[in-house]
Amino acid sequence: MSILVTGGAGYIGSHVVCELAAADHQIVVLDNLSSGVRANVPPEVTFIAGECGDQSLVGSVLDEHDVTAIIHLAGSAVVSDSINDPGSFYANNTVAARNLIEIAAQRGVAHFVICSSAAVYGDAGPGPLSEAVPPQPISPYGRSMLMSEMILQDVAAASGVRYVILRAFNVAGSATIDEHRVARASPSTSVERAVAVALGQQAALDVHSATLHTHDGTPIRDYIHILDLAGAHIAALRYLRDGGDSRIFNCGSGHGHSVLDVVRAIQAHCGASLPLRRVPPRPGDPAVLIADTTRIRRELGWQPAFDDIGSLVSHALTAAYRREKAPQITRPLVRLVAESGVPAATLKTLIARFATSPRSPSADLPASRLADDADQAPAPPRASGTRKTLTIGMATYDDYDGVYFTLQAMRLYHPEILSDVEFIIVDNNPGGLCGAALRQLAAAIPDCRYLPQGHIKATTIKDWVFRQAQGKYVLCVDCHILVAPGALKRLIDYFDADPETKDLLHGPLIYDDLEGYATHFKPEWRGGMYGVWDSDPAGAHADLPPFEIPMQGMGLFACRREAWAGFSAEFRGFGGEEGYIHEKFRQRGGKVLCLPFLRWVHRFNRPFGLPYPNVWADRVRNYLIGFREVGWDTRPVVDHFKKLLGEQVWASVSEAIGPGLLHDEAPSAMDLNPTAKQAMAADDNQLPRIA
Repeated sequence: MSILVTGGAGYIGSHVVCELAAADHQIVVLDNLSSGVRANVPPEVTFIAGECGDQSLVGSVLDEHDVTAIIHLAGSAVVSDSINDPGSFYANNTVAARNLIEIAAQRGVAHFVICSSAAVYGDAGPGPLSEAVPPQPISPYGRSMLMSEMILQDVAAASGVRYVILRAFNVAGSATIDEHRVARASPSTSVERAVAVALGQQAALDVHSATLHTHDGTPIRDYIHILDLAGAHIAALRYLRDGGDSRIFNCGSGHGHSVLDVVRAIQAHCGASLPLRRVPPRPGDPAVLIADTTRIRRELGWQPAFDDIGSLVSHALTAAYRREKAPQITRPLVRLVAESGVPAATLKTLIARFATSPRSPSADLPASRLADDADQAPAPPRASGTRKTLTIGMATYDDYDGVYFTLQAMRLYHPEILSDVEFIIVDNNPGGLCGAALRQLAAAIPDCRYLPQGHIKATTIKDWVFRQAQGKYVLCVDCHILVAPGALKRLIDYFDADPETKDLLHGPLIYDDLEGYATHFKPEWRGGMYGVWDSDPAGAHADLPPFEIPMQGMGLFACRREAWAGFSAEFRGFGGEEGYIHEKFRQRGGKVLCLPFLRWVHRFNRPFGLPYPNVWADRVRNYLIGFREVGWDTRPVVDHFKKLLGEQVWASVSEAIGPGLLHDEAPSAMDLNPTAKQAMAADDNQLPRIA
């Protein structure tokens, strides 16, 4: 009696075959090698090249080898490919499965195990999803697999074949016991793609945005190690041979992790940052897919060995390194981690402990090869004849084009200020794709310094502009803005006229049509942000006098360096500065002003998504910390994000924040300062005037 494994030379199939061979089963592999590799199949296993939908071929194989069970793993499995070429997916998955199932029933095959997919659930909800959830696939791949399931169920009901349908979630990793157990057909999951970037096999990881809100804006998946999935197939076959009834089982870990969770786990393990590119959502890609694995654990006695994302990515990194030999790894620490499987933090501790001199763990590992282990010292300012009046600084995260055109536009269209200013570039991701180019750009521009600060990936990075500024005054801008001609000279003249100012200065944001403008933010909540763009006629023309505003977007702002109020050191990630920083200036005796001449445009549209992680939990946490610091009521923060994110996402966000910030007693209205009371009481249709 033999077991026929279709697709046995492919990624999943080769691991299932190796597990069966290790248990001394008689195996026949049928594979057309369209994506599989012949060398994946152990030499002692019978291999037949051919199509699983060829009933004549399959019939002869079943007869000749006395096949009593089939494990069906052949087919096409990349969702994005199914969008572009749905016909081939229905042919390879549905039609081929129909032919295979029919001939199996005709020849009296007793047991049939099919590896289906969680894609049959579609966007069924935030999960975990049980097998009772009605399938509602949103891609041709998901629909082709659901049709195959239905065909198997109907044929089994008519013929007496007993089956197990395993709905596999996101598979990752590979076995590395010997050369025949290293799968050479790589999967397309985020884990494997991120590992390839860590090993230098790819330049950057494309991170797709989620179609719906998740805690960090990227899709959430349930990752299962390939060895655990292979074990589930063995358990399913054993279950059927022991008399089990036909069943559907989810096969996952039962835990959800976002793409950025995977990135962070790999970065923590290998001790190096991964260059990322944020790109739009993929068609047919659900926002969340998490398995409820209660049934498979209870009825098959199956438990995943790799039950946490840390162990899964560790094994995946080492397996990929050994499979490809990864000669392109140039960072010694990553190589050591990949070779040994020992986390970077542990290796650093060992290196420090056994070092021959009291140097840092990275002393023997070139800093240029250990991205983000320790930032290099800021470049000293170039010698110049006089101390500069104004420092113009910007923070950037993988936005070379933005930095380039912002700086060069200032130099081309504001030449009258160049003798009075210095430029600072604070790189929030110096180990990324743009780090070297930004350093070269700074070296080419007179009075420009490049400051690598990769250990701070947060709003608070703007503080570094003020810490390193040489000028008495600082203009801090986003790295993708343009300033109206003449405005920078007028800003310097403004400071000359009020040299000890305590005020925070903004200017009108000019819309893309170069006609509309926004002079300030109204203190209202909308779309996960405190502040809504609004315009005051007092800012309609550049020659109008300065006027007070409640708050403004932080894409461009200026103040005396010594008057900078600073962001909380407790801030994480991005968001939460508007309103909070303006109130800090007021509490220090300053005003928040709009200078109508300081007109600027800002690139908002990002067709490829944000290059940096933008995490809801970080944003909410920042708002809570900032509001408490200035004495504002935090209840509107919680109320807004609960409504915006929905119950399921809010639950994960609040868990990430922790009970301390969420459950501290909020200040009463009597405890709030007058400005805070005014902001709370502001009518939606009436902009409050700040006294």
